[in-house]
Amino acid sequence: MNKLFLLVSLIYSFAFAPFSDIAVAQSENEGYSESYLQRPIGARAIGMAGNNSSVINDPNTIFGNPAGLSSQSENLTLSSTFSALQFGRFHSTFALAQNFDSNFGVGLGFNFMNNSQFIIRDKSGNSLGNGNNLQYSASFGCAYSIKPLSFGISGKYLRSTSTALVESGEGFAFDAGTYFTIKNVISAGIVIQNVGFIKWNNSSSLQETLPWMIKAGISTEIPLDDKSYTQRNASLGEVEEFDEPSTTFVLLSLESQYIRGNNNPNITFGVEYGITELLCLRSGIALYGDNYGNTTFLPMNTVSGGFSYKFISTDLPFRLQMDYAASREYTSQSSIAHHVSFIFQF
Repeated sequence: MNKLFLLVSLIYSFAFAPFSDIAVAQSENEGYSESYLQRPIGARAIGMAGNNSSVINDPNTIFGNPAGLSSQSENLTLSSTFSALQFGRFHSTFALAQNFDSNFGVGLGFNFMNNSQFIIRDKSGNSLGNGNNLQYSASFGCAYSIKPLSFGISGKYLRSTSTALVESGEGFAFDAGTYFTIKNVISAGIVIQNVGFIKWNNSSSLQETLPWMIKAGISTEIPLDDKSYTQRNASLGEVEEFDEPSTTFVLLSLESQYIRGNNNPNITFGVEYGITELLCLRSGIALYGDNYGNTTFLPMNTVSGGFSYKFISTDLPFRLQMDYAASREYTSQSSIAHHVSFIFQF
C-alpha cells in the first residue's frame, strides 16, 4: 500500500506542480520538432486515451514503455498500425517482440510519419514543383524483470527528410522505463521518452533537443466471471482448488503525461471491457490538462473509443487480432482520426 500511495502521489503531483511556461501545445504537439514521436501508438492504447505505460501486453510496448518487453509471449509477436490523419498525412508503425525466458525480452520497432505530395511555392506563390516530407525512427529495446519489478530501455535512430526544403536531419534518442505489480492487483509503469536530439544537415547545422515526455500510470483488471474447479492431487490424495482465467473483465487505467514545454500535464482515464474472450470495447478521455492554453478539468483535448476482435481459426498458422480506434484529432478537417492495428502471434 505504501508503493501504491507513493505512485498515486506522483501522478497527482504532475497535475498540480508548477512547470515553466516554455510553450503551450495540444497533446499532439504539432509545433515541436519530431512531434510525431509523442503520439500514442497502437489502436488499443489510442482507444484508451493513449494510456500505455501500465498496459503493456503487446509489442507496441516498445513505443510506450520498454519495461513491458519482459512481459511478452515466448512466441514471436508482430504488430502493425496505420493511422489516417487527413490532409494527406499518414502515421504507420511496425513492432515485434519476444521473450527468450521468463525474465528477459527484446523488441524492435519502426515509426513512420509521412504525407502525400504537395506543391512547393516560392514567396511570390510561383510553383516550384512537388515535394513531400518523411520522418521515421527505428528502435531496439530490451527489458529484464525480477518479479514483480521490470526495467527496460530502448534506443532510437531518427531520420527526417524534406524535398520541399532540400535538407535532412538525423539524430538519436532513448526511452527508459519501469513496470511493477502490487499484490497482483495493481499494475504500475513509469517511463521517460525521447531523451535525445536531431541535427539538421543545412548551412546552420542546427541541433535541436527533442521534447522529452514523462509518463506515470496505474491500471487494474476486474474479472467478471471468476471460475474455479477442484481436483484431487494424484500423489497426495488431497483436493486442490484452481482458478480459471476470466474471459470477461473490466480494465481501468489512469495515466499522467507531461511533455517538456507544456504548462501542465494531461491526466487521462481509459477503460476496456472484455465482453467475451474474442471481443473488447474501449474508451478514454482526458480528465485534466491543457485546452488551447487554458488548463481545465475535462478539457476534451483527448477523447477516443474503439474495439478489438480476435480471430479464431485452425487454418491460420498464427493467432490474429484486429484493433480499431477513433480519436480526437485537432489537425484534421473532421477533428477525427482513424487507427487500425493488426497483431500476429506465431
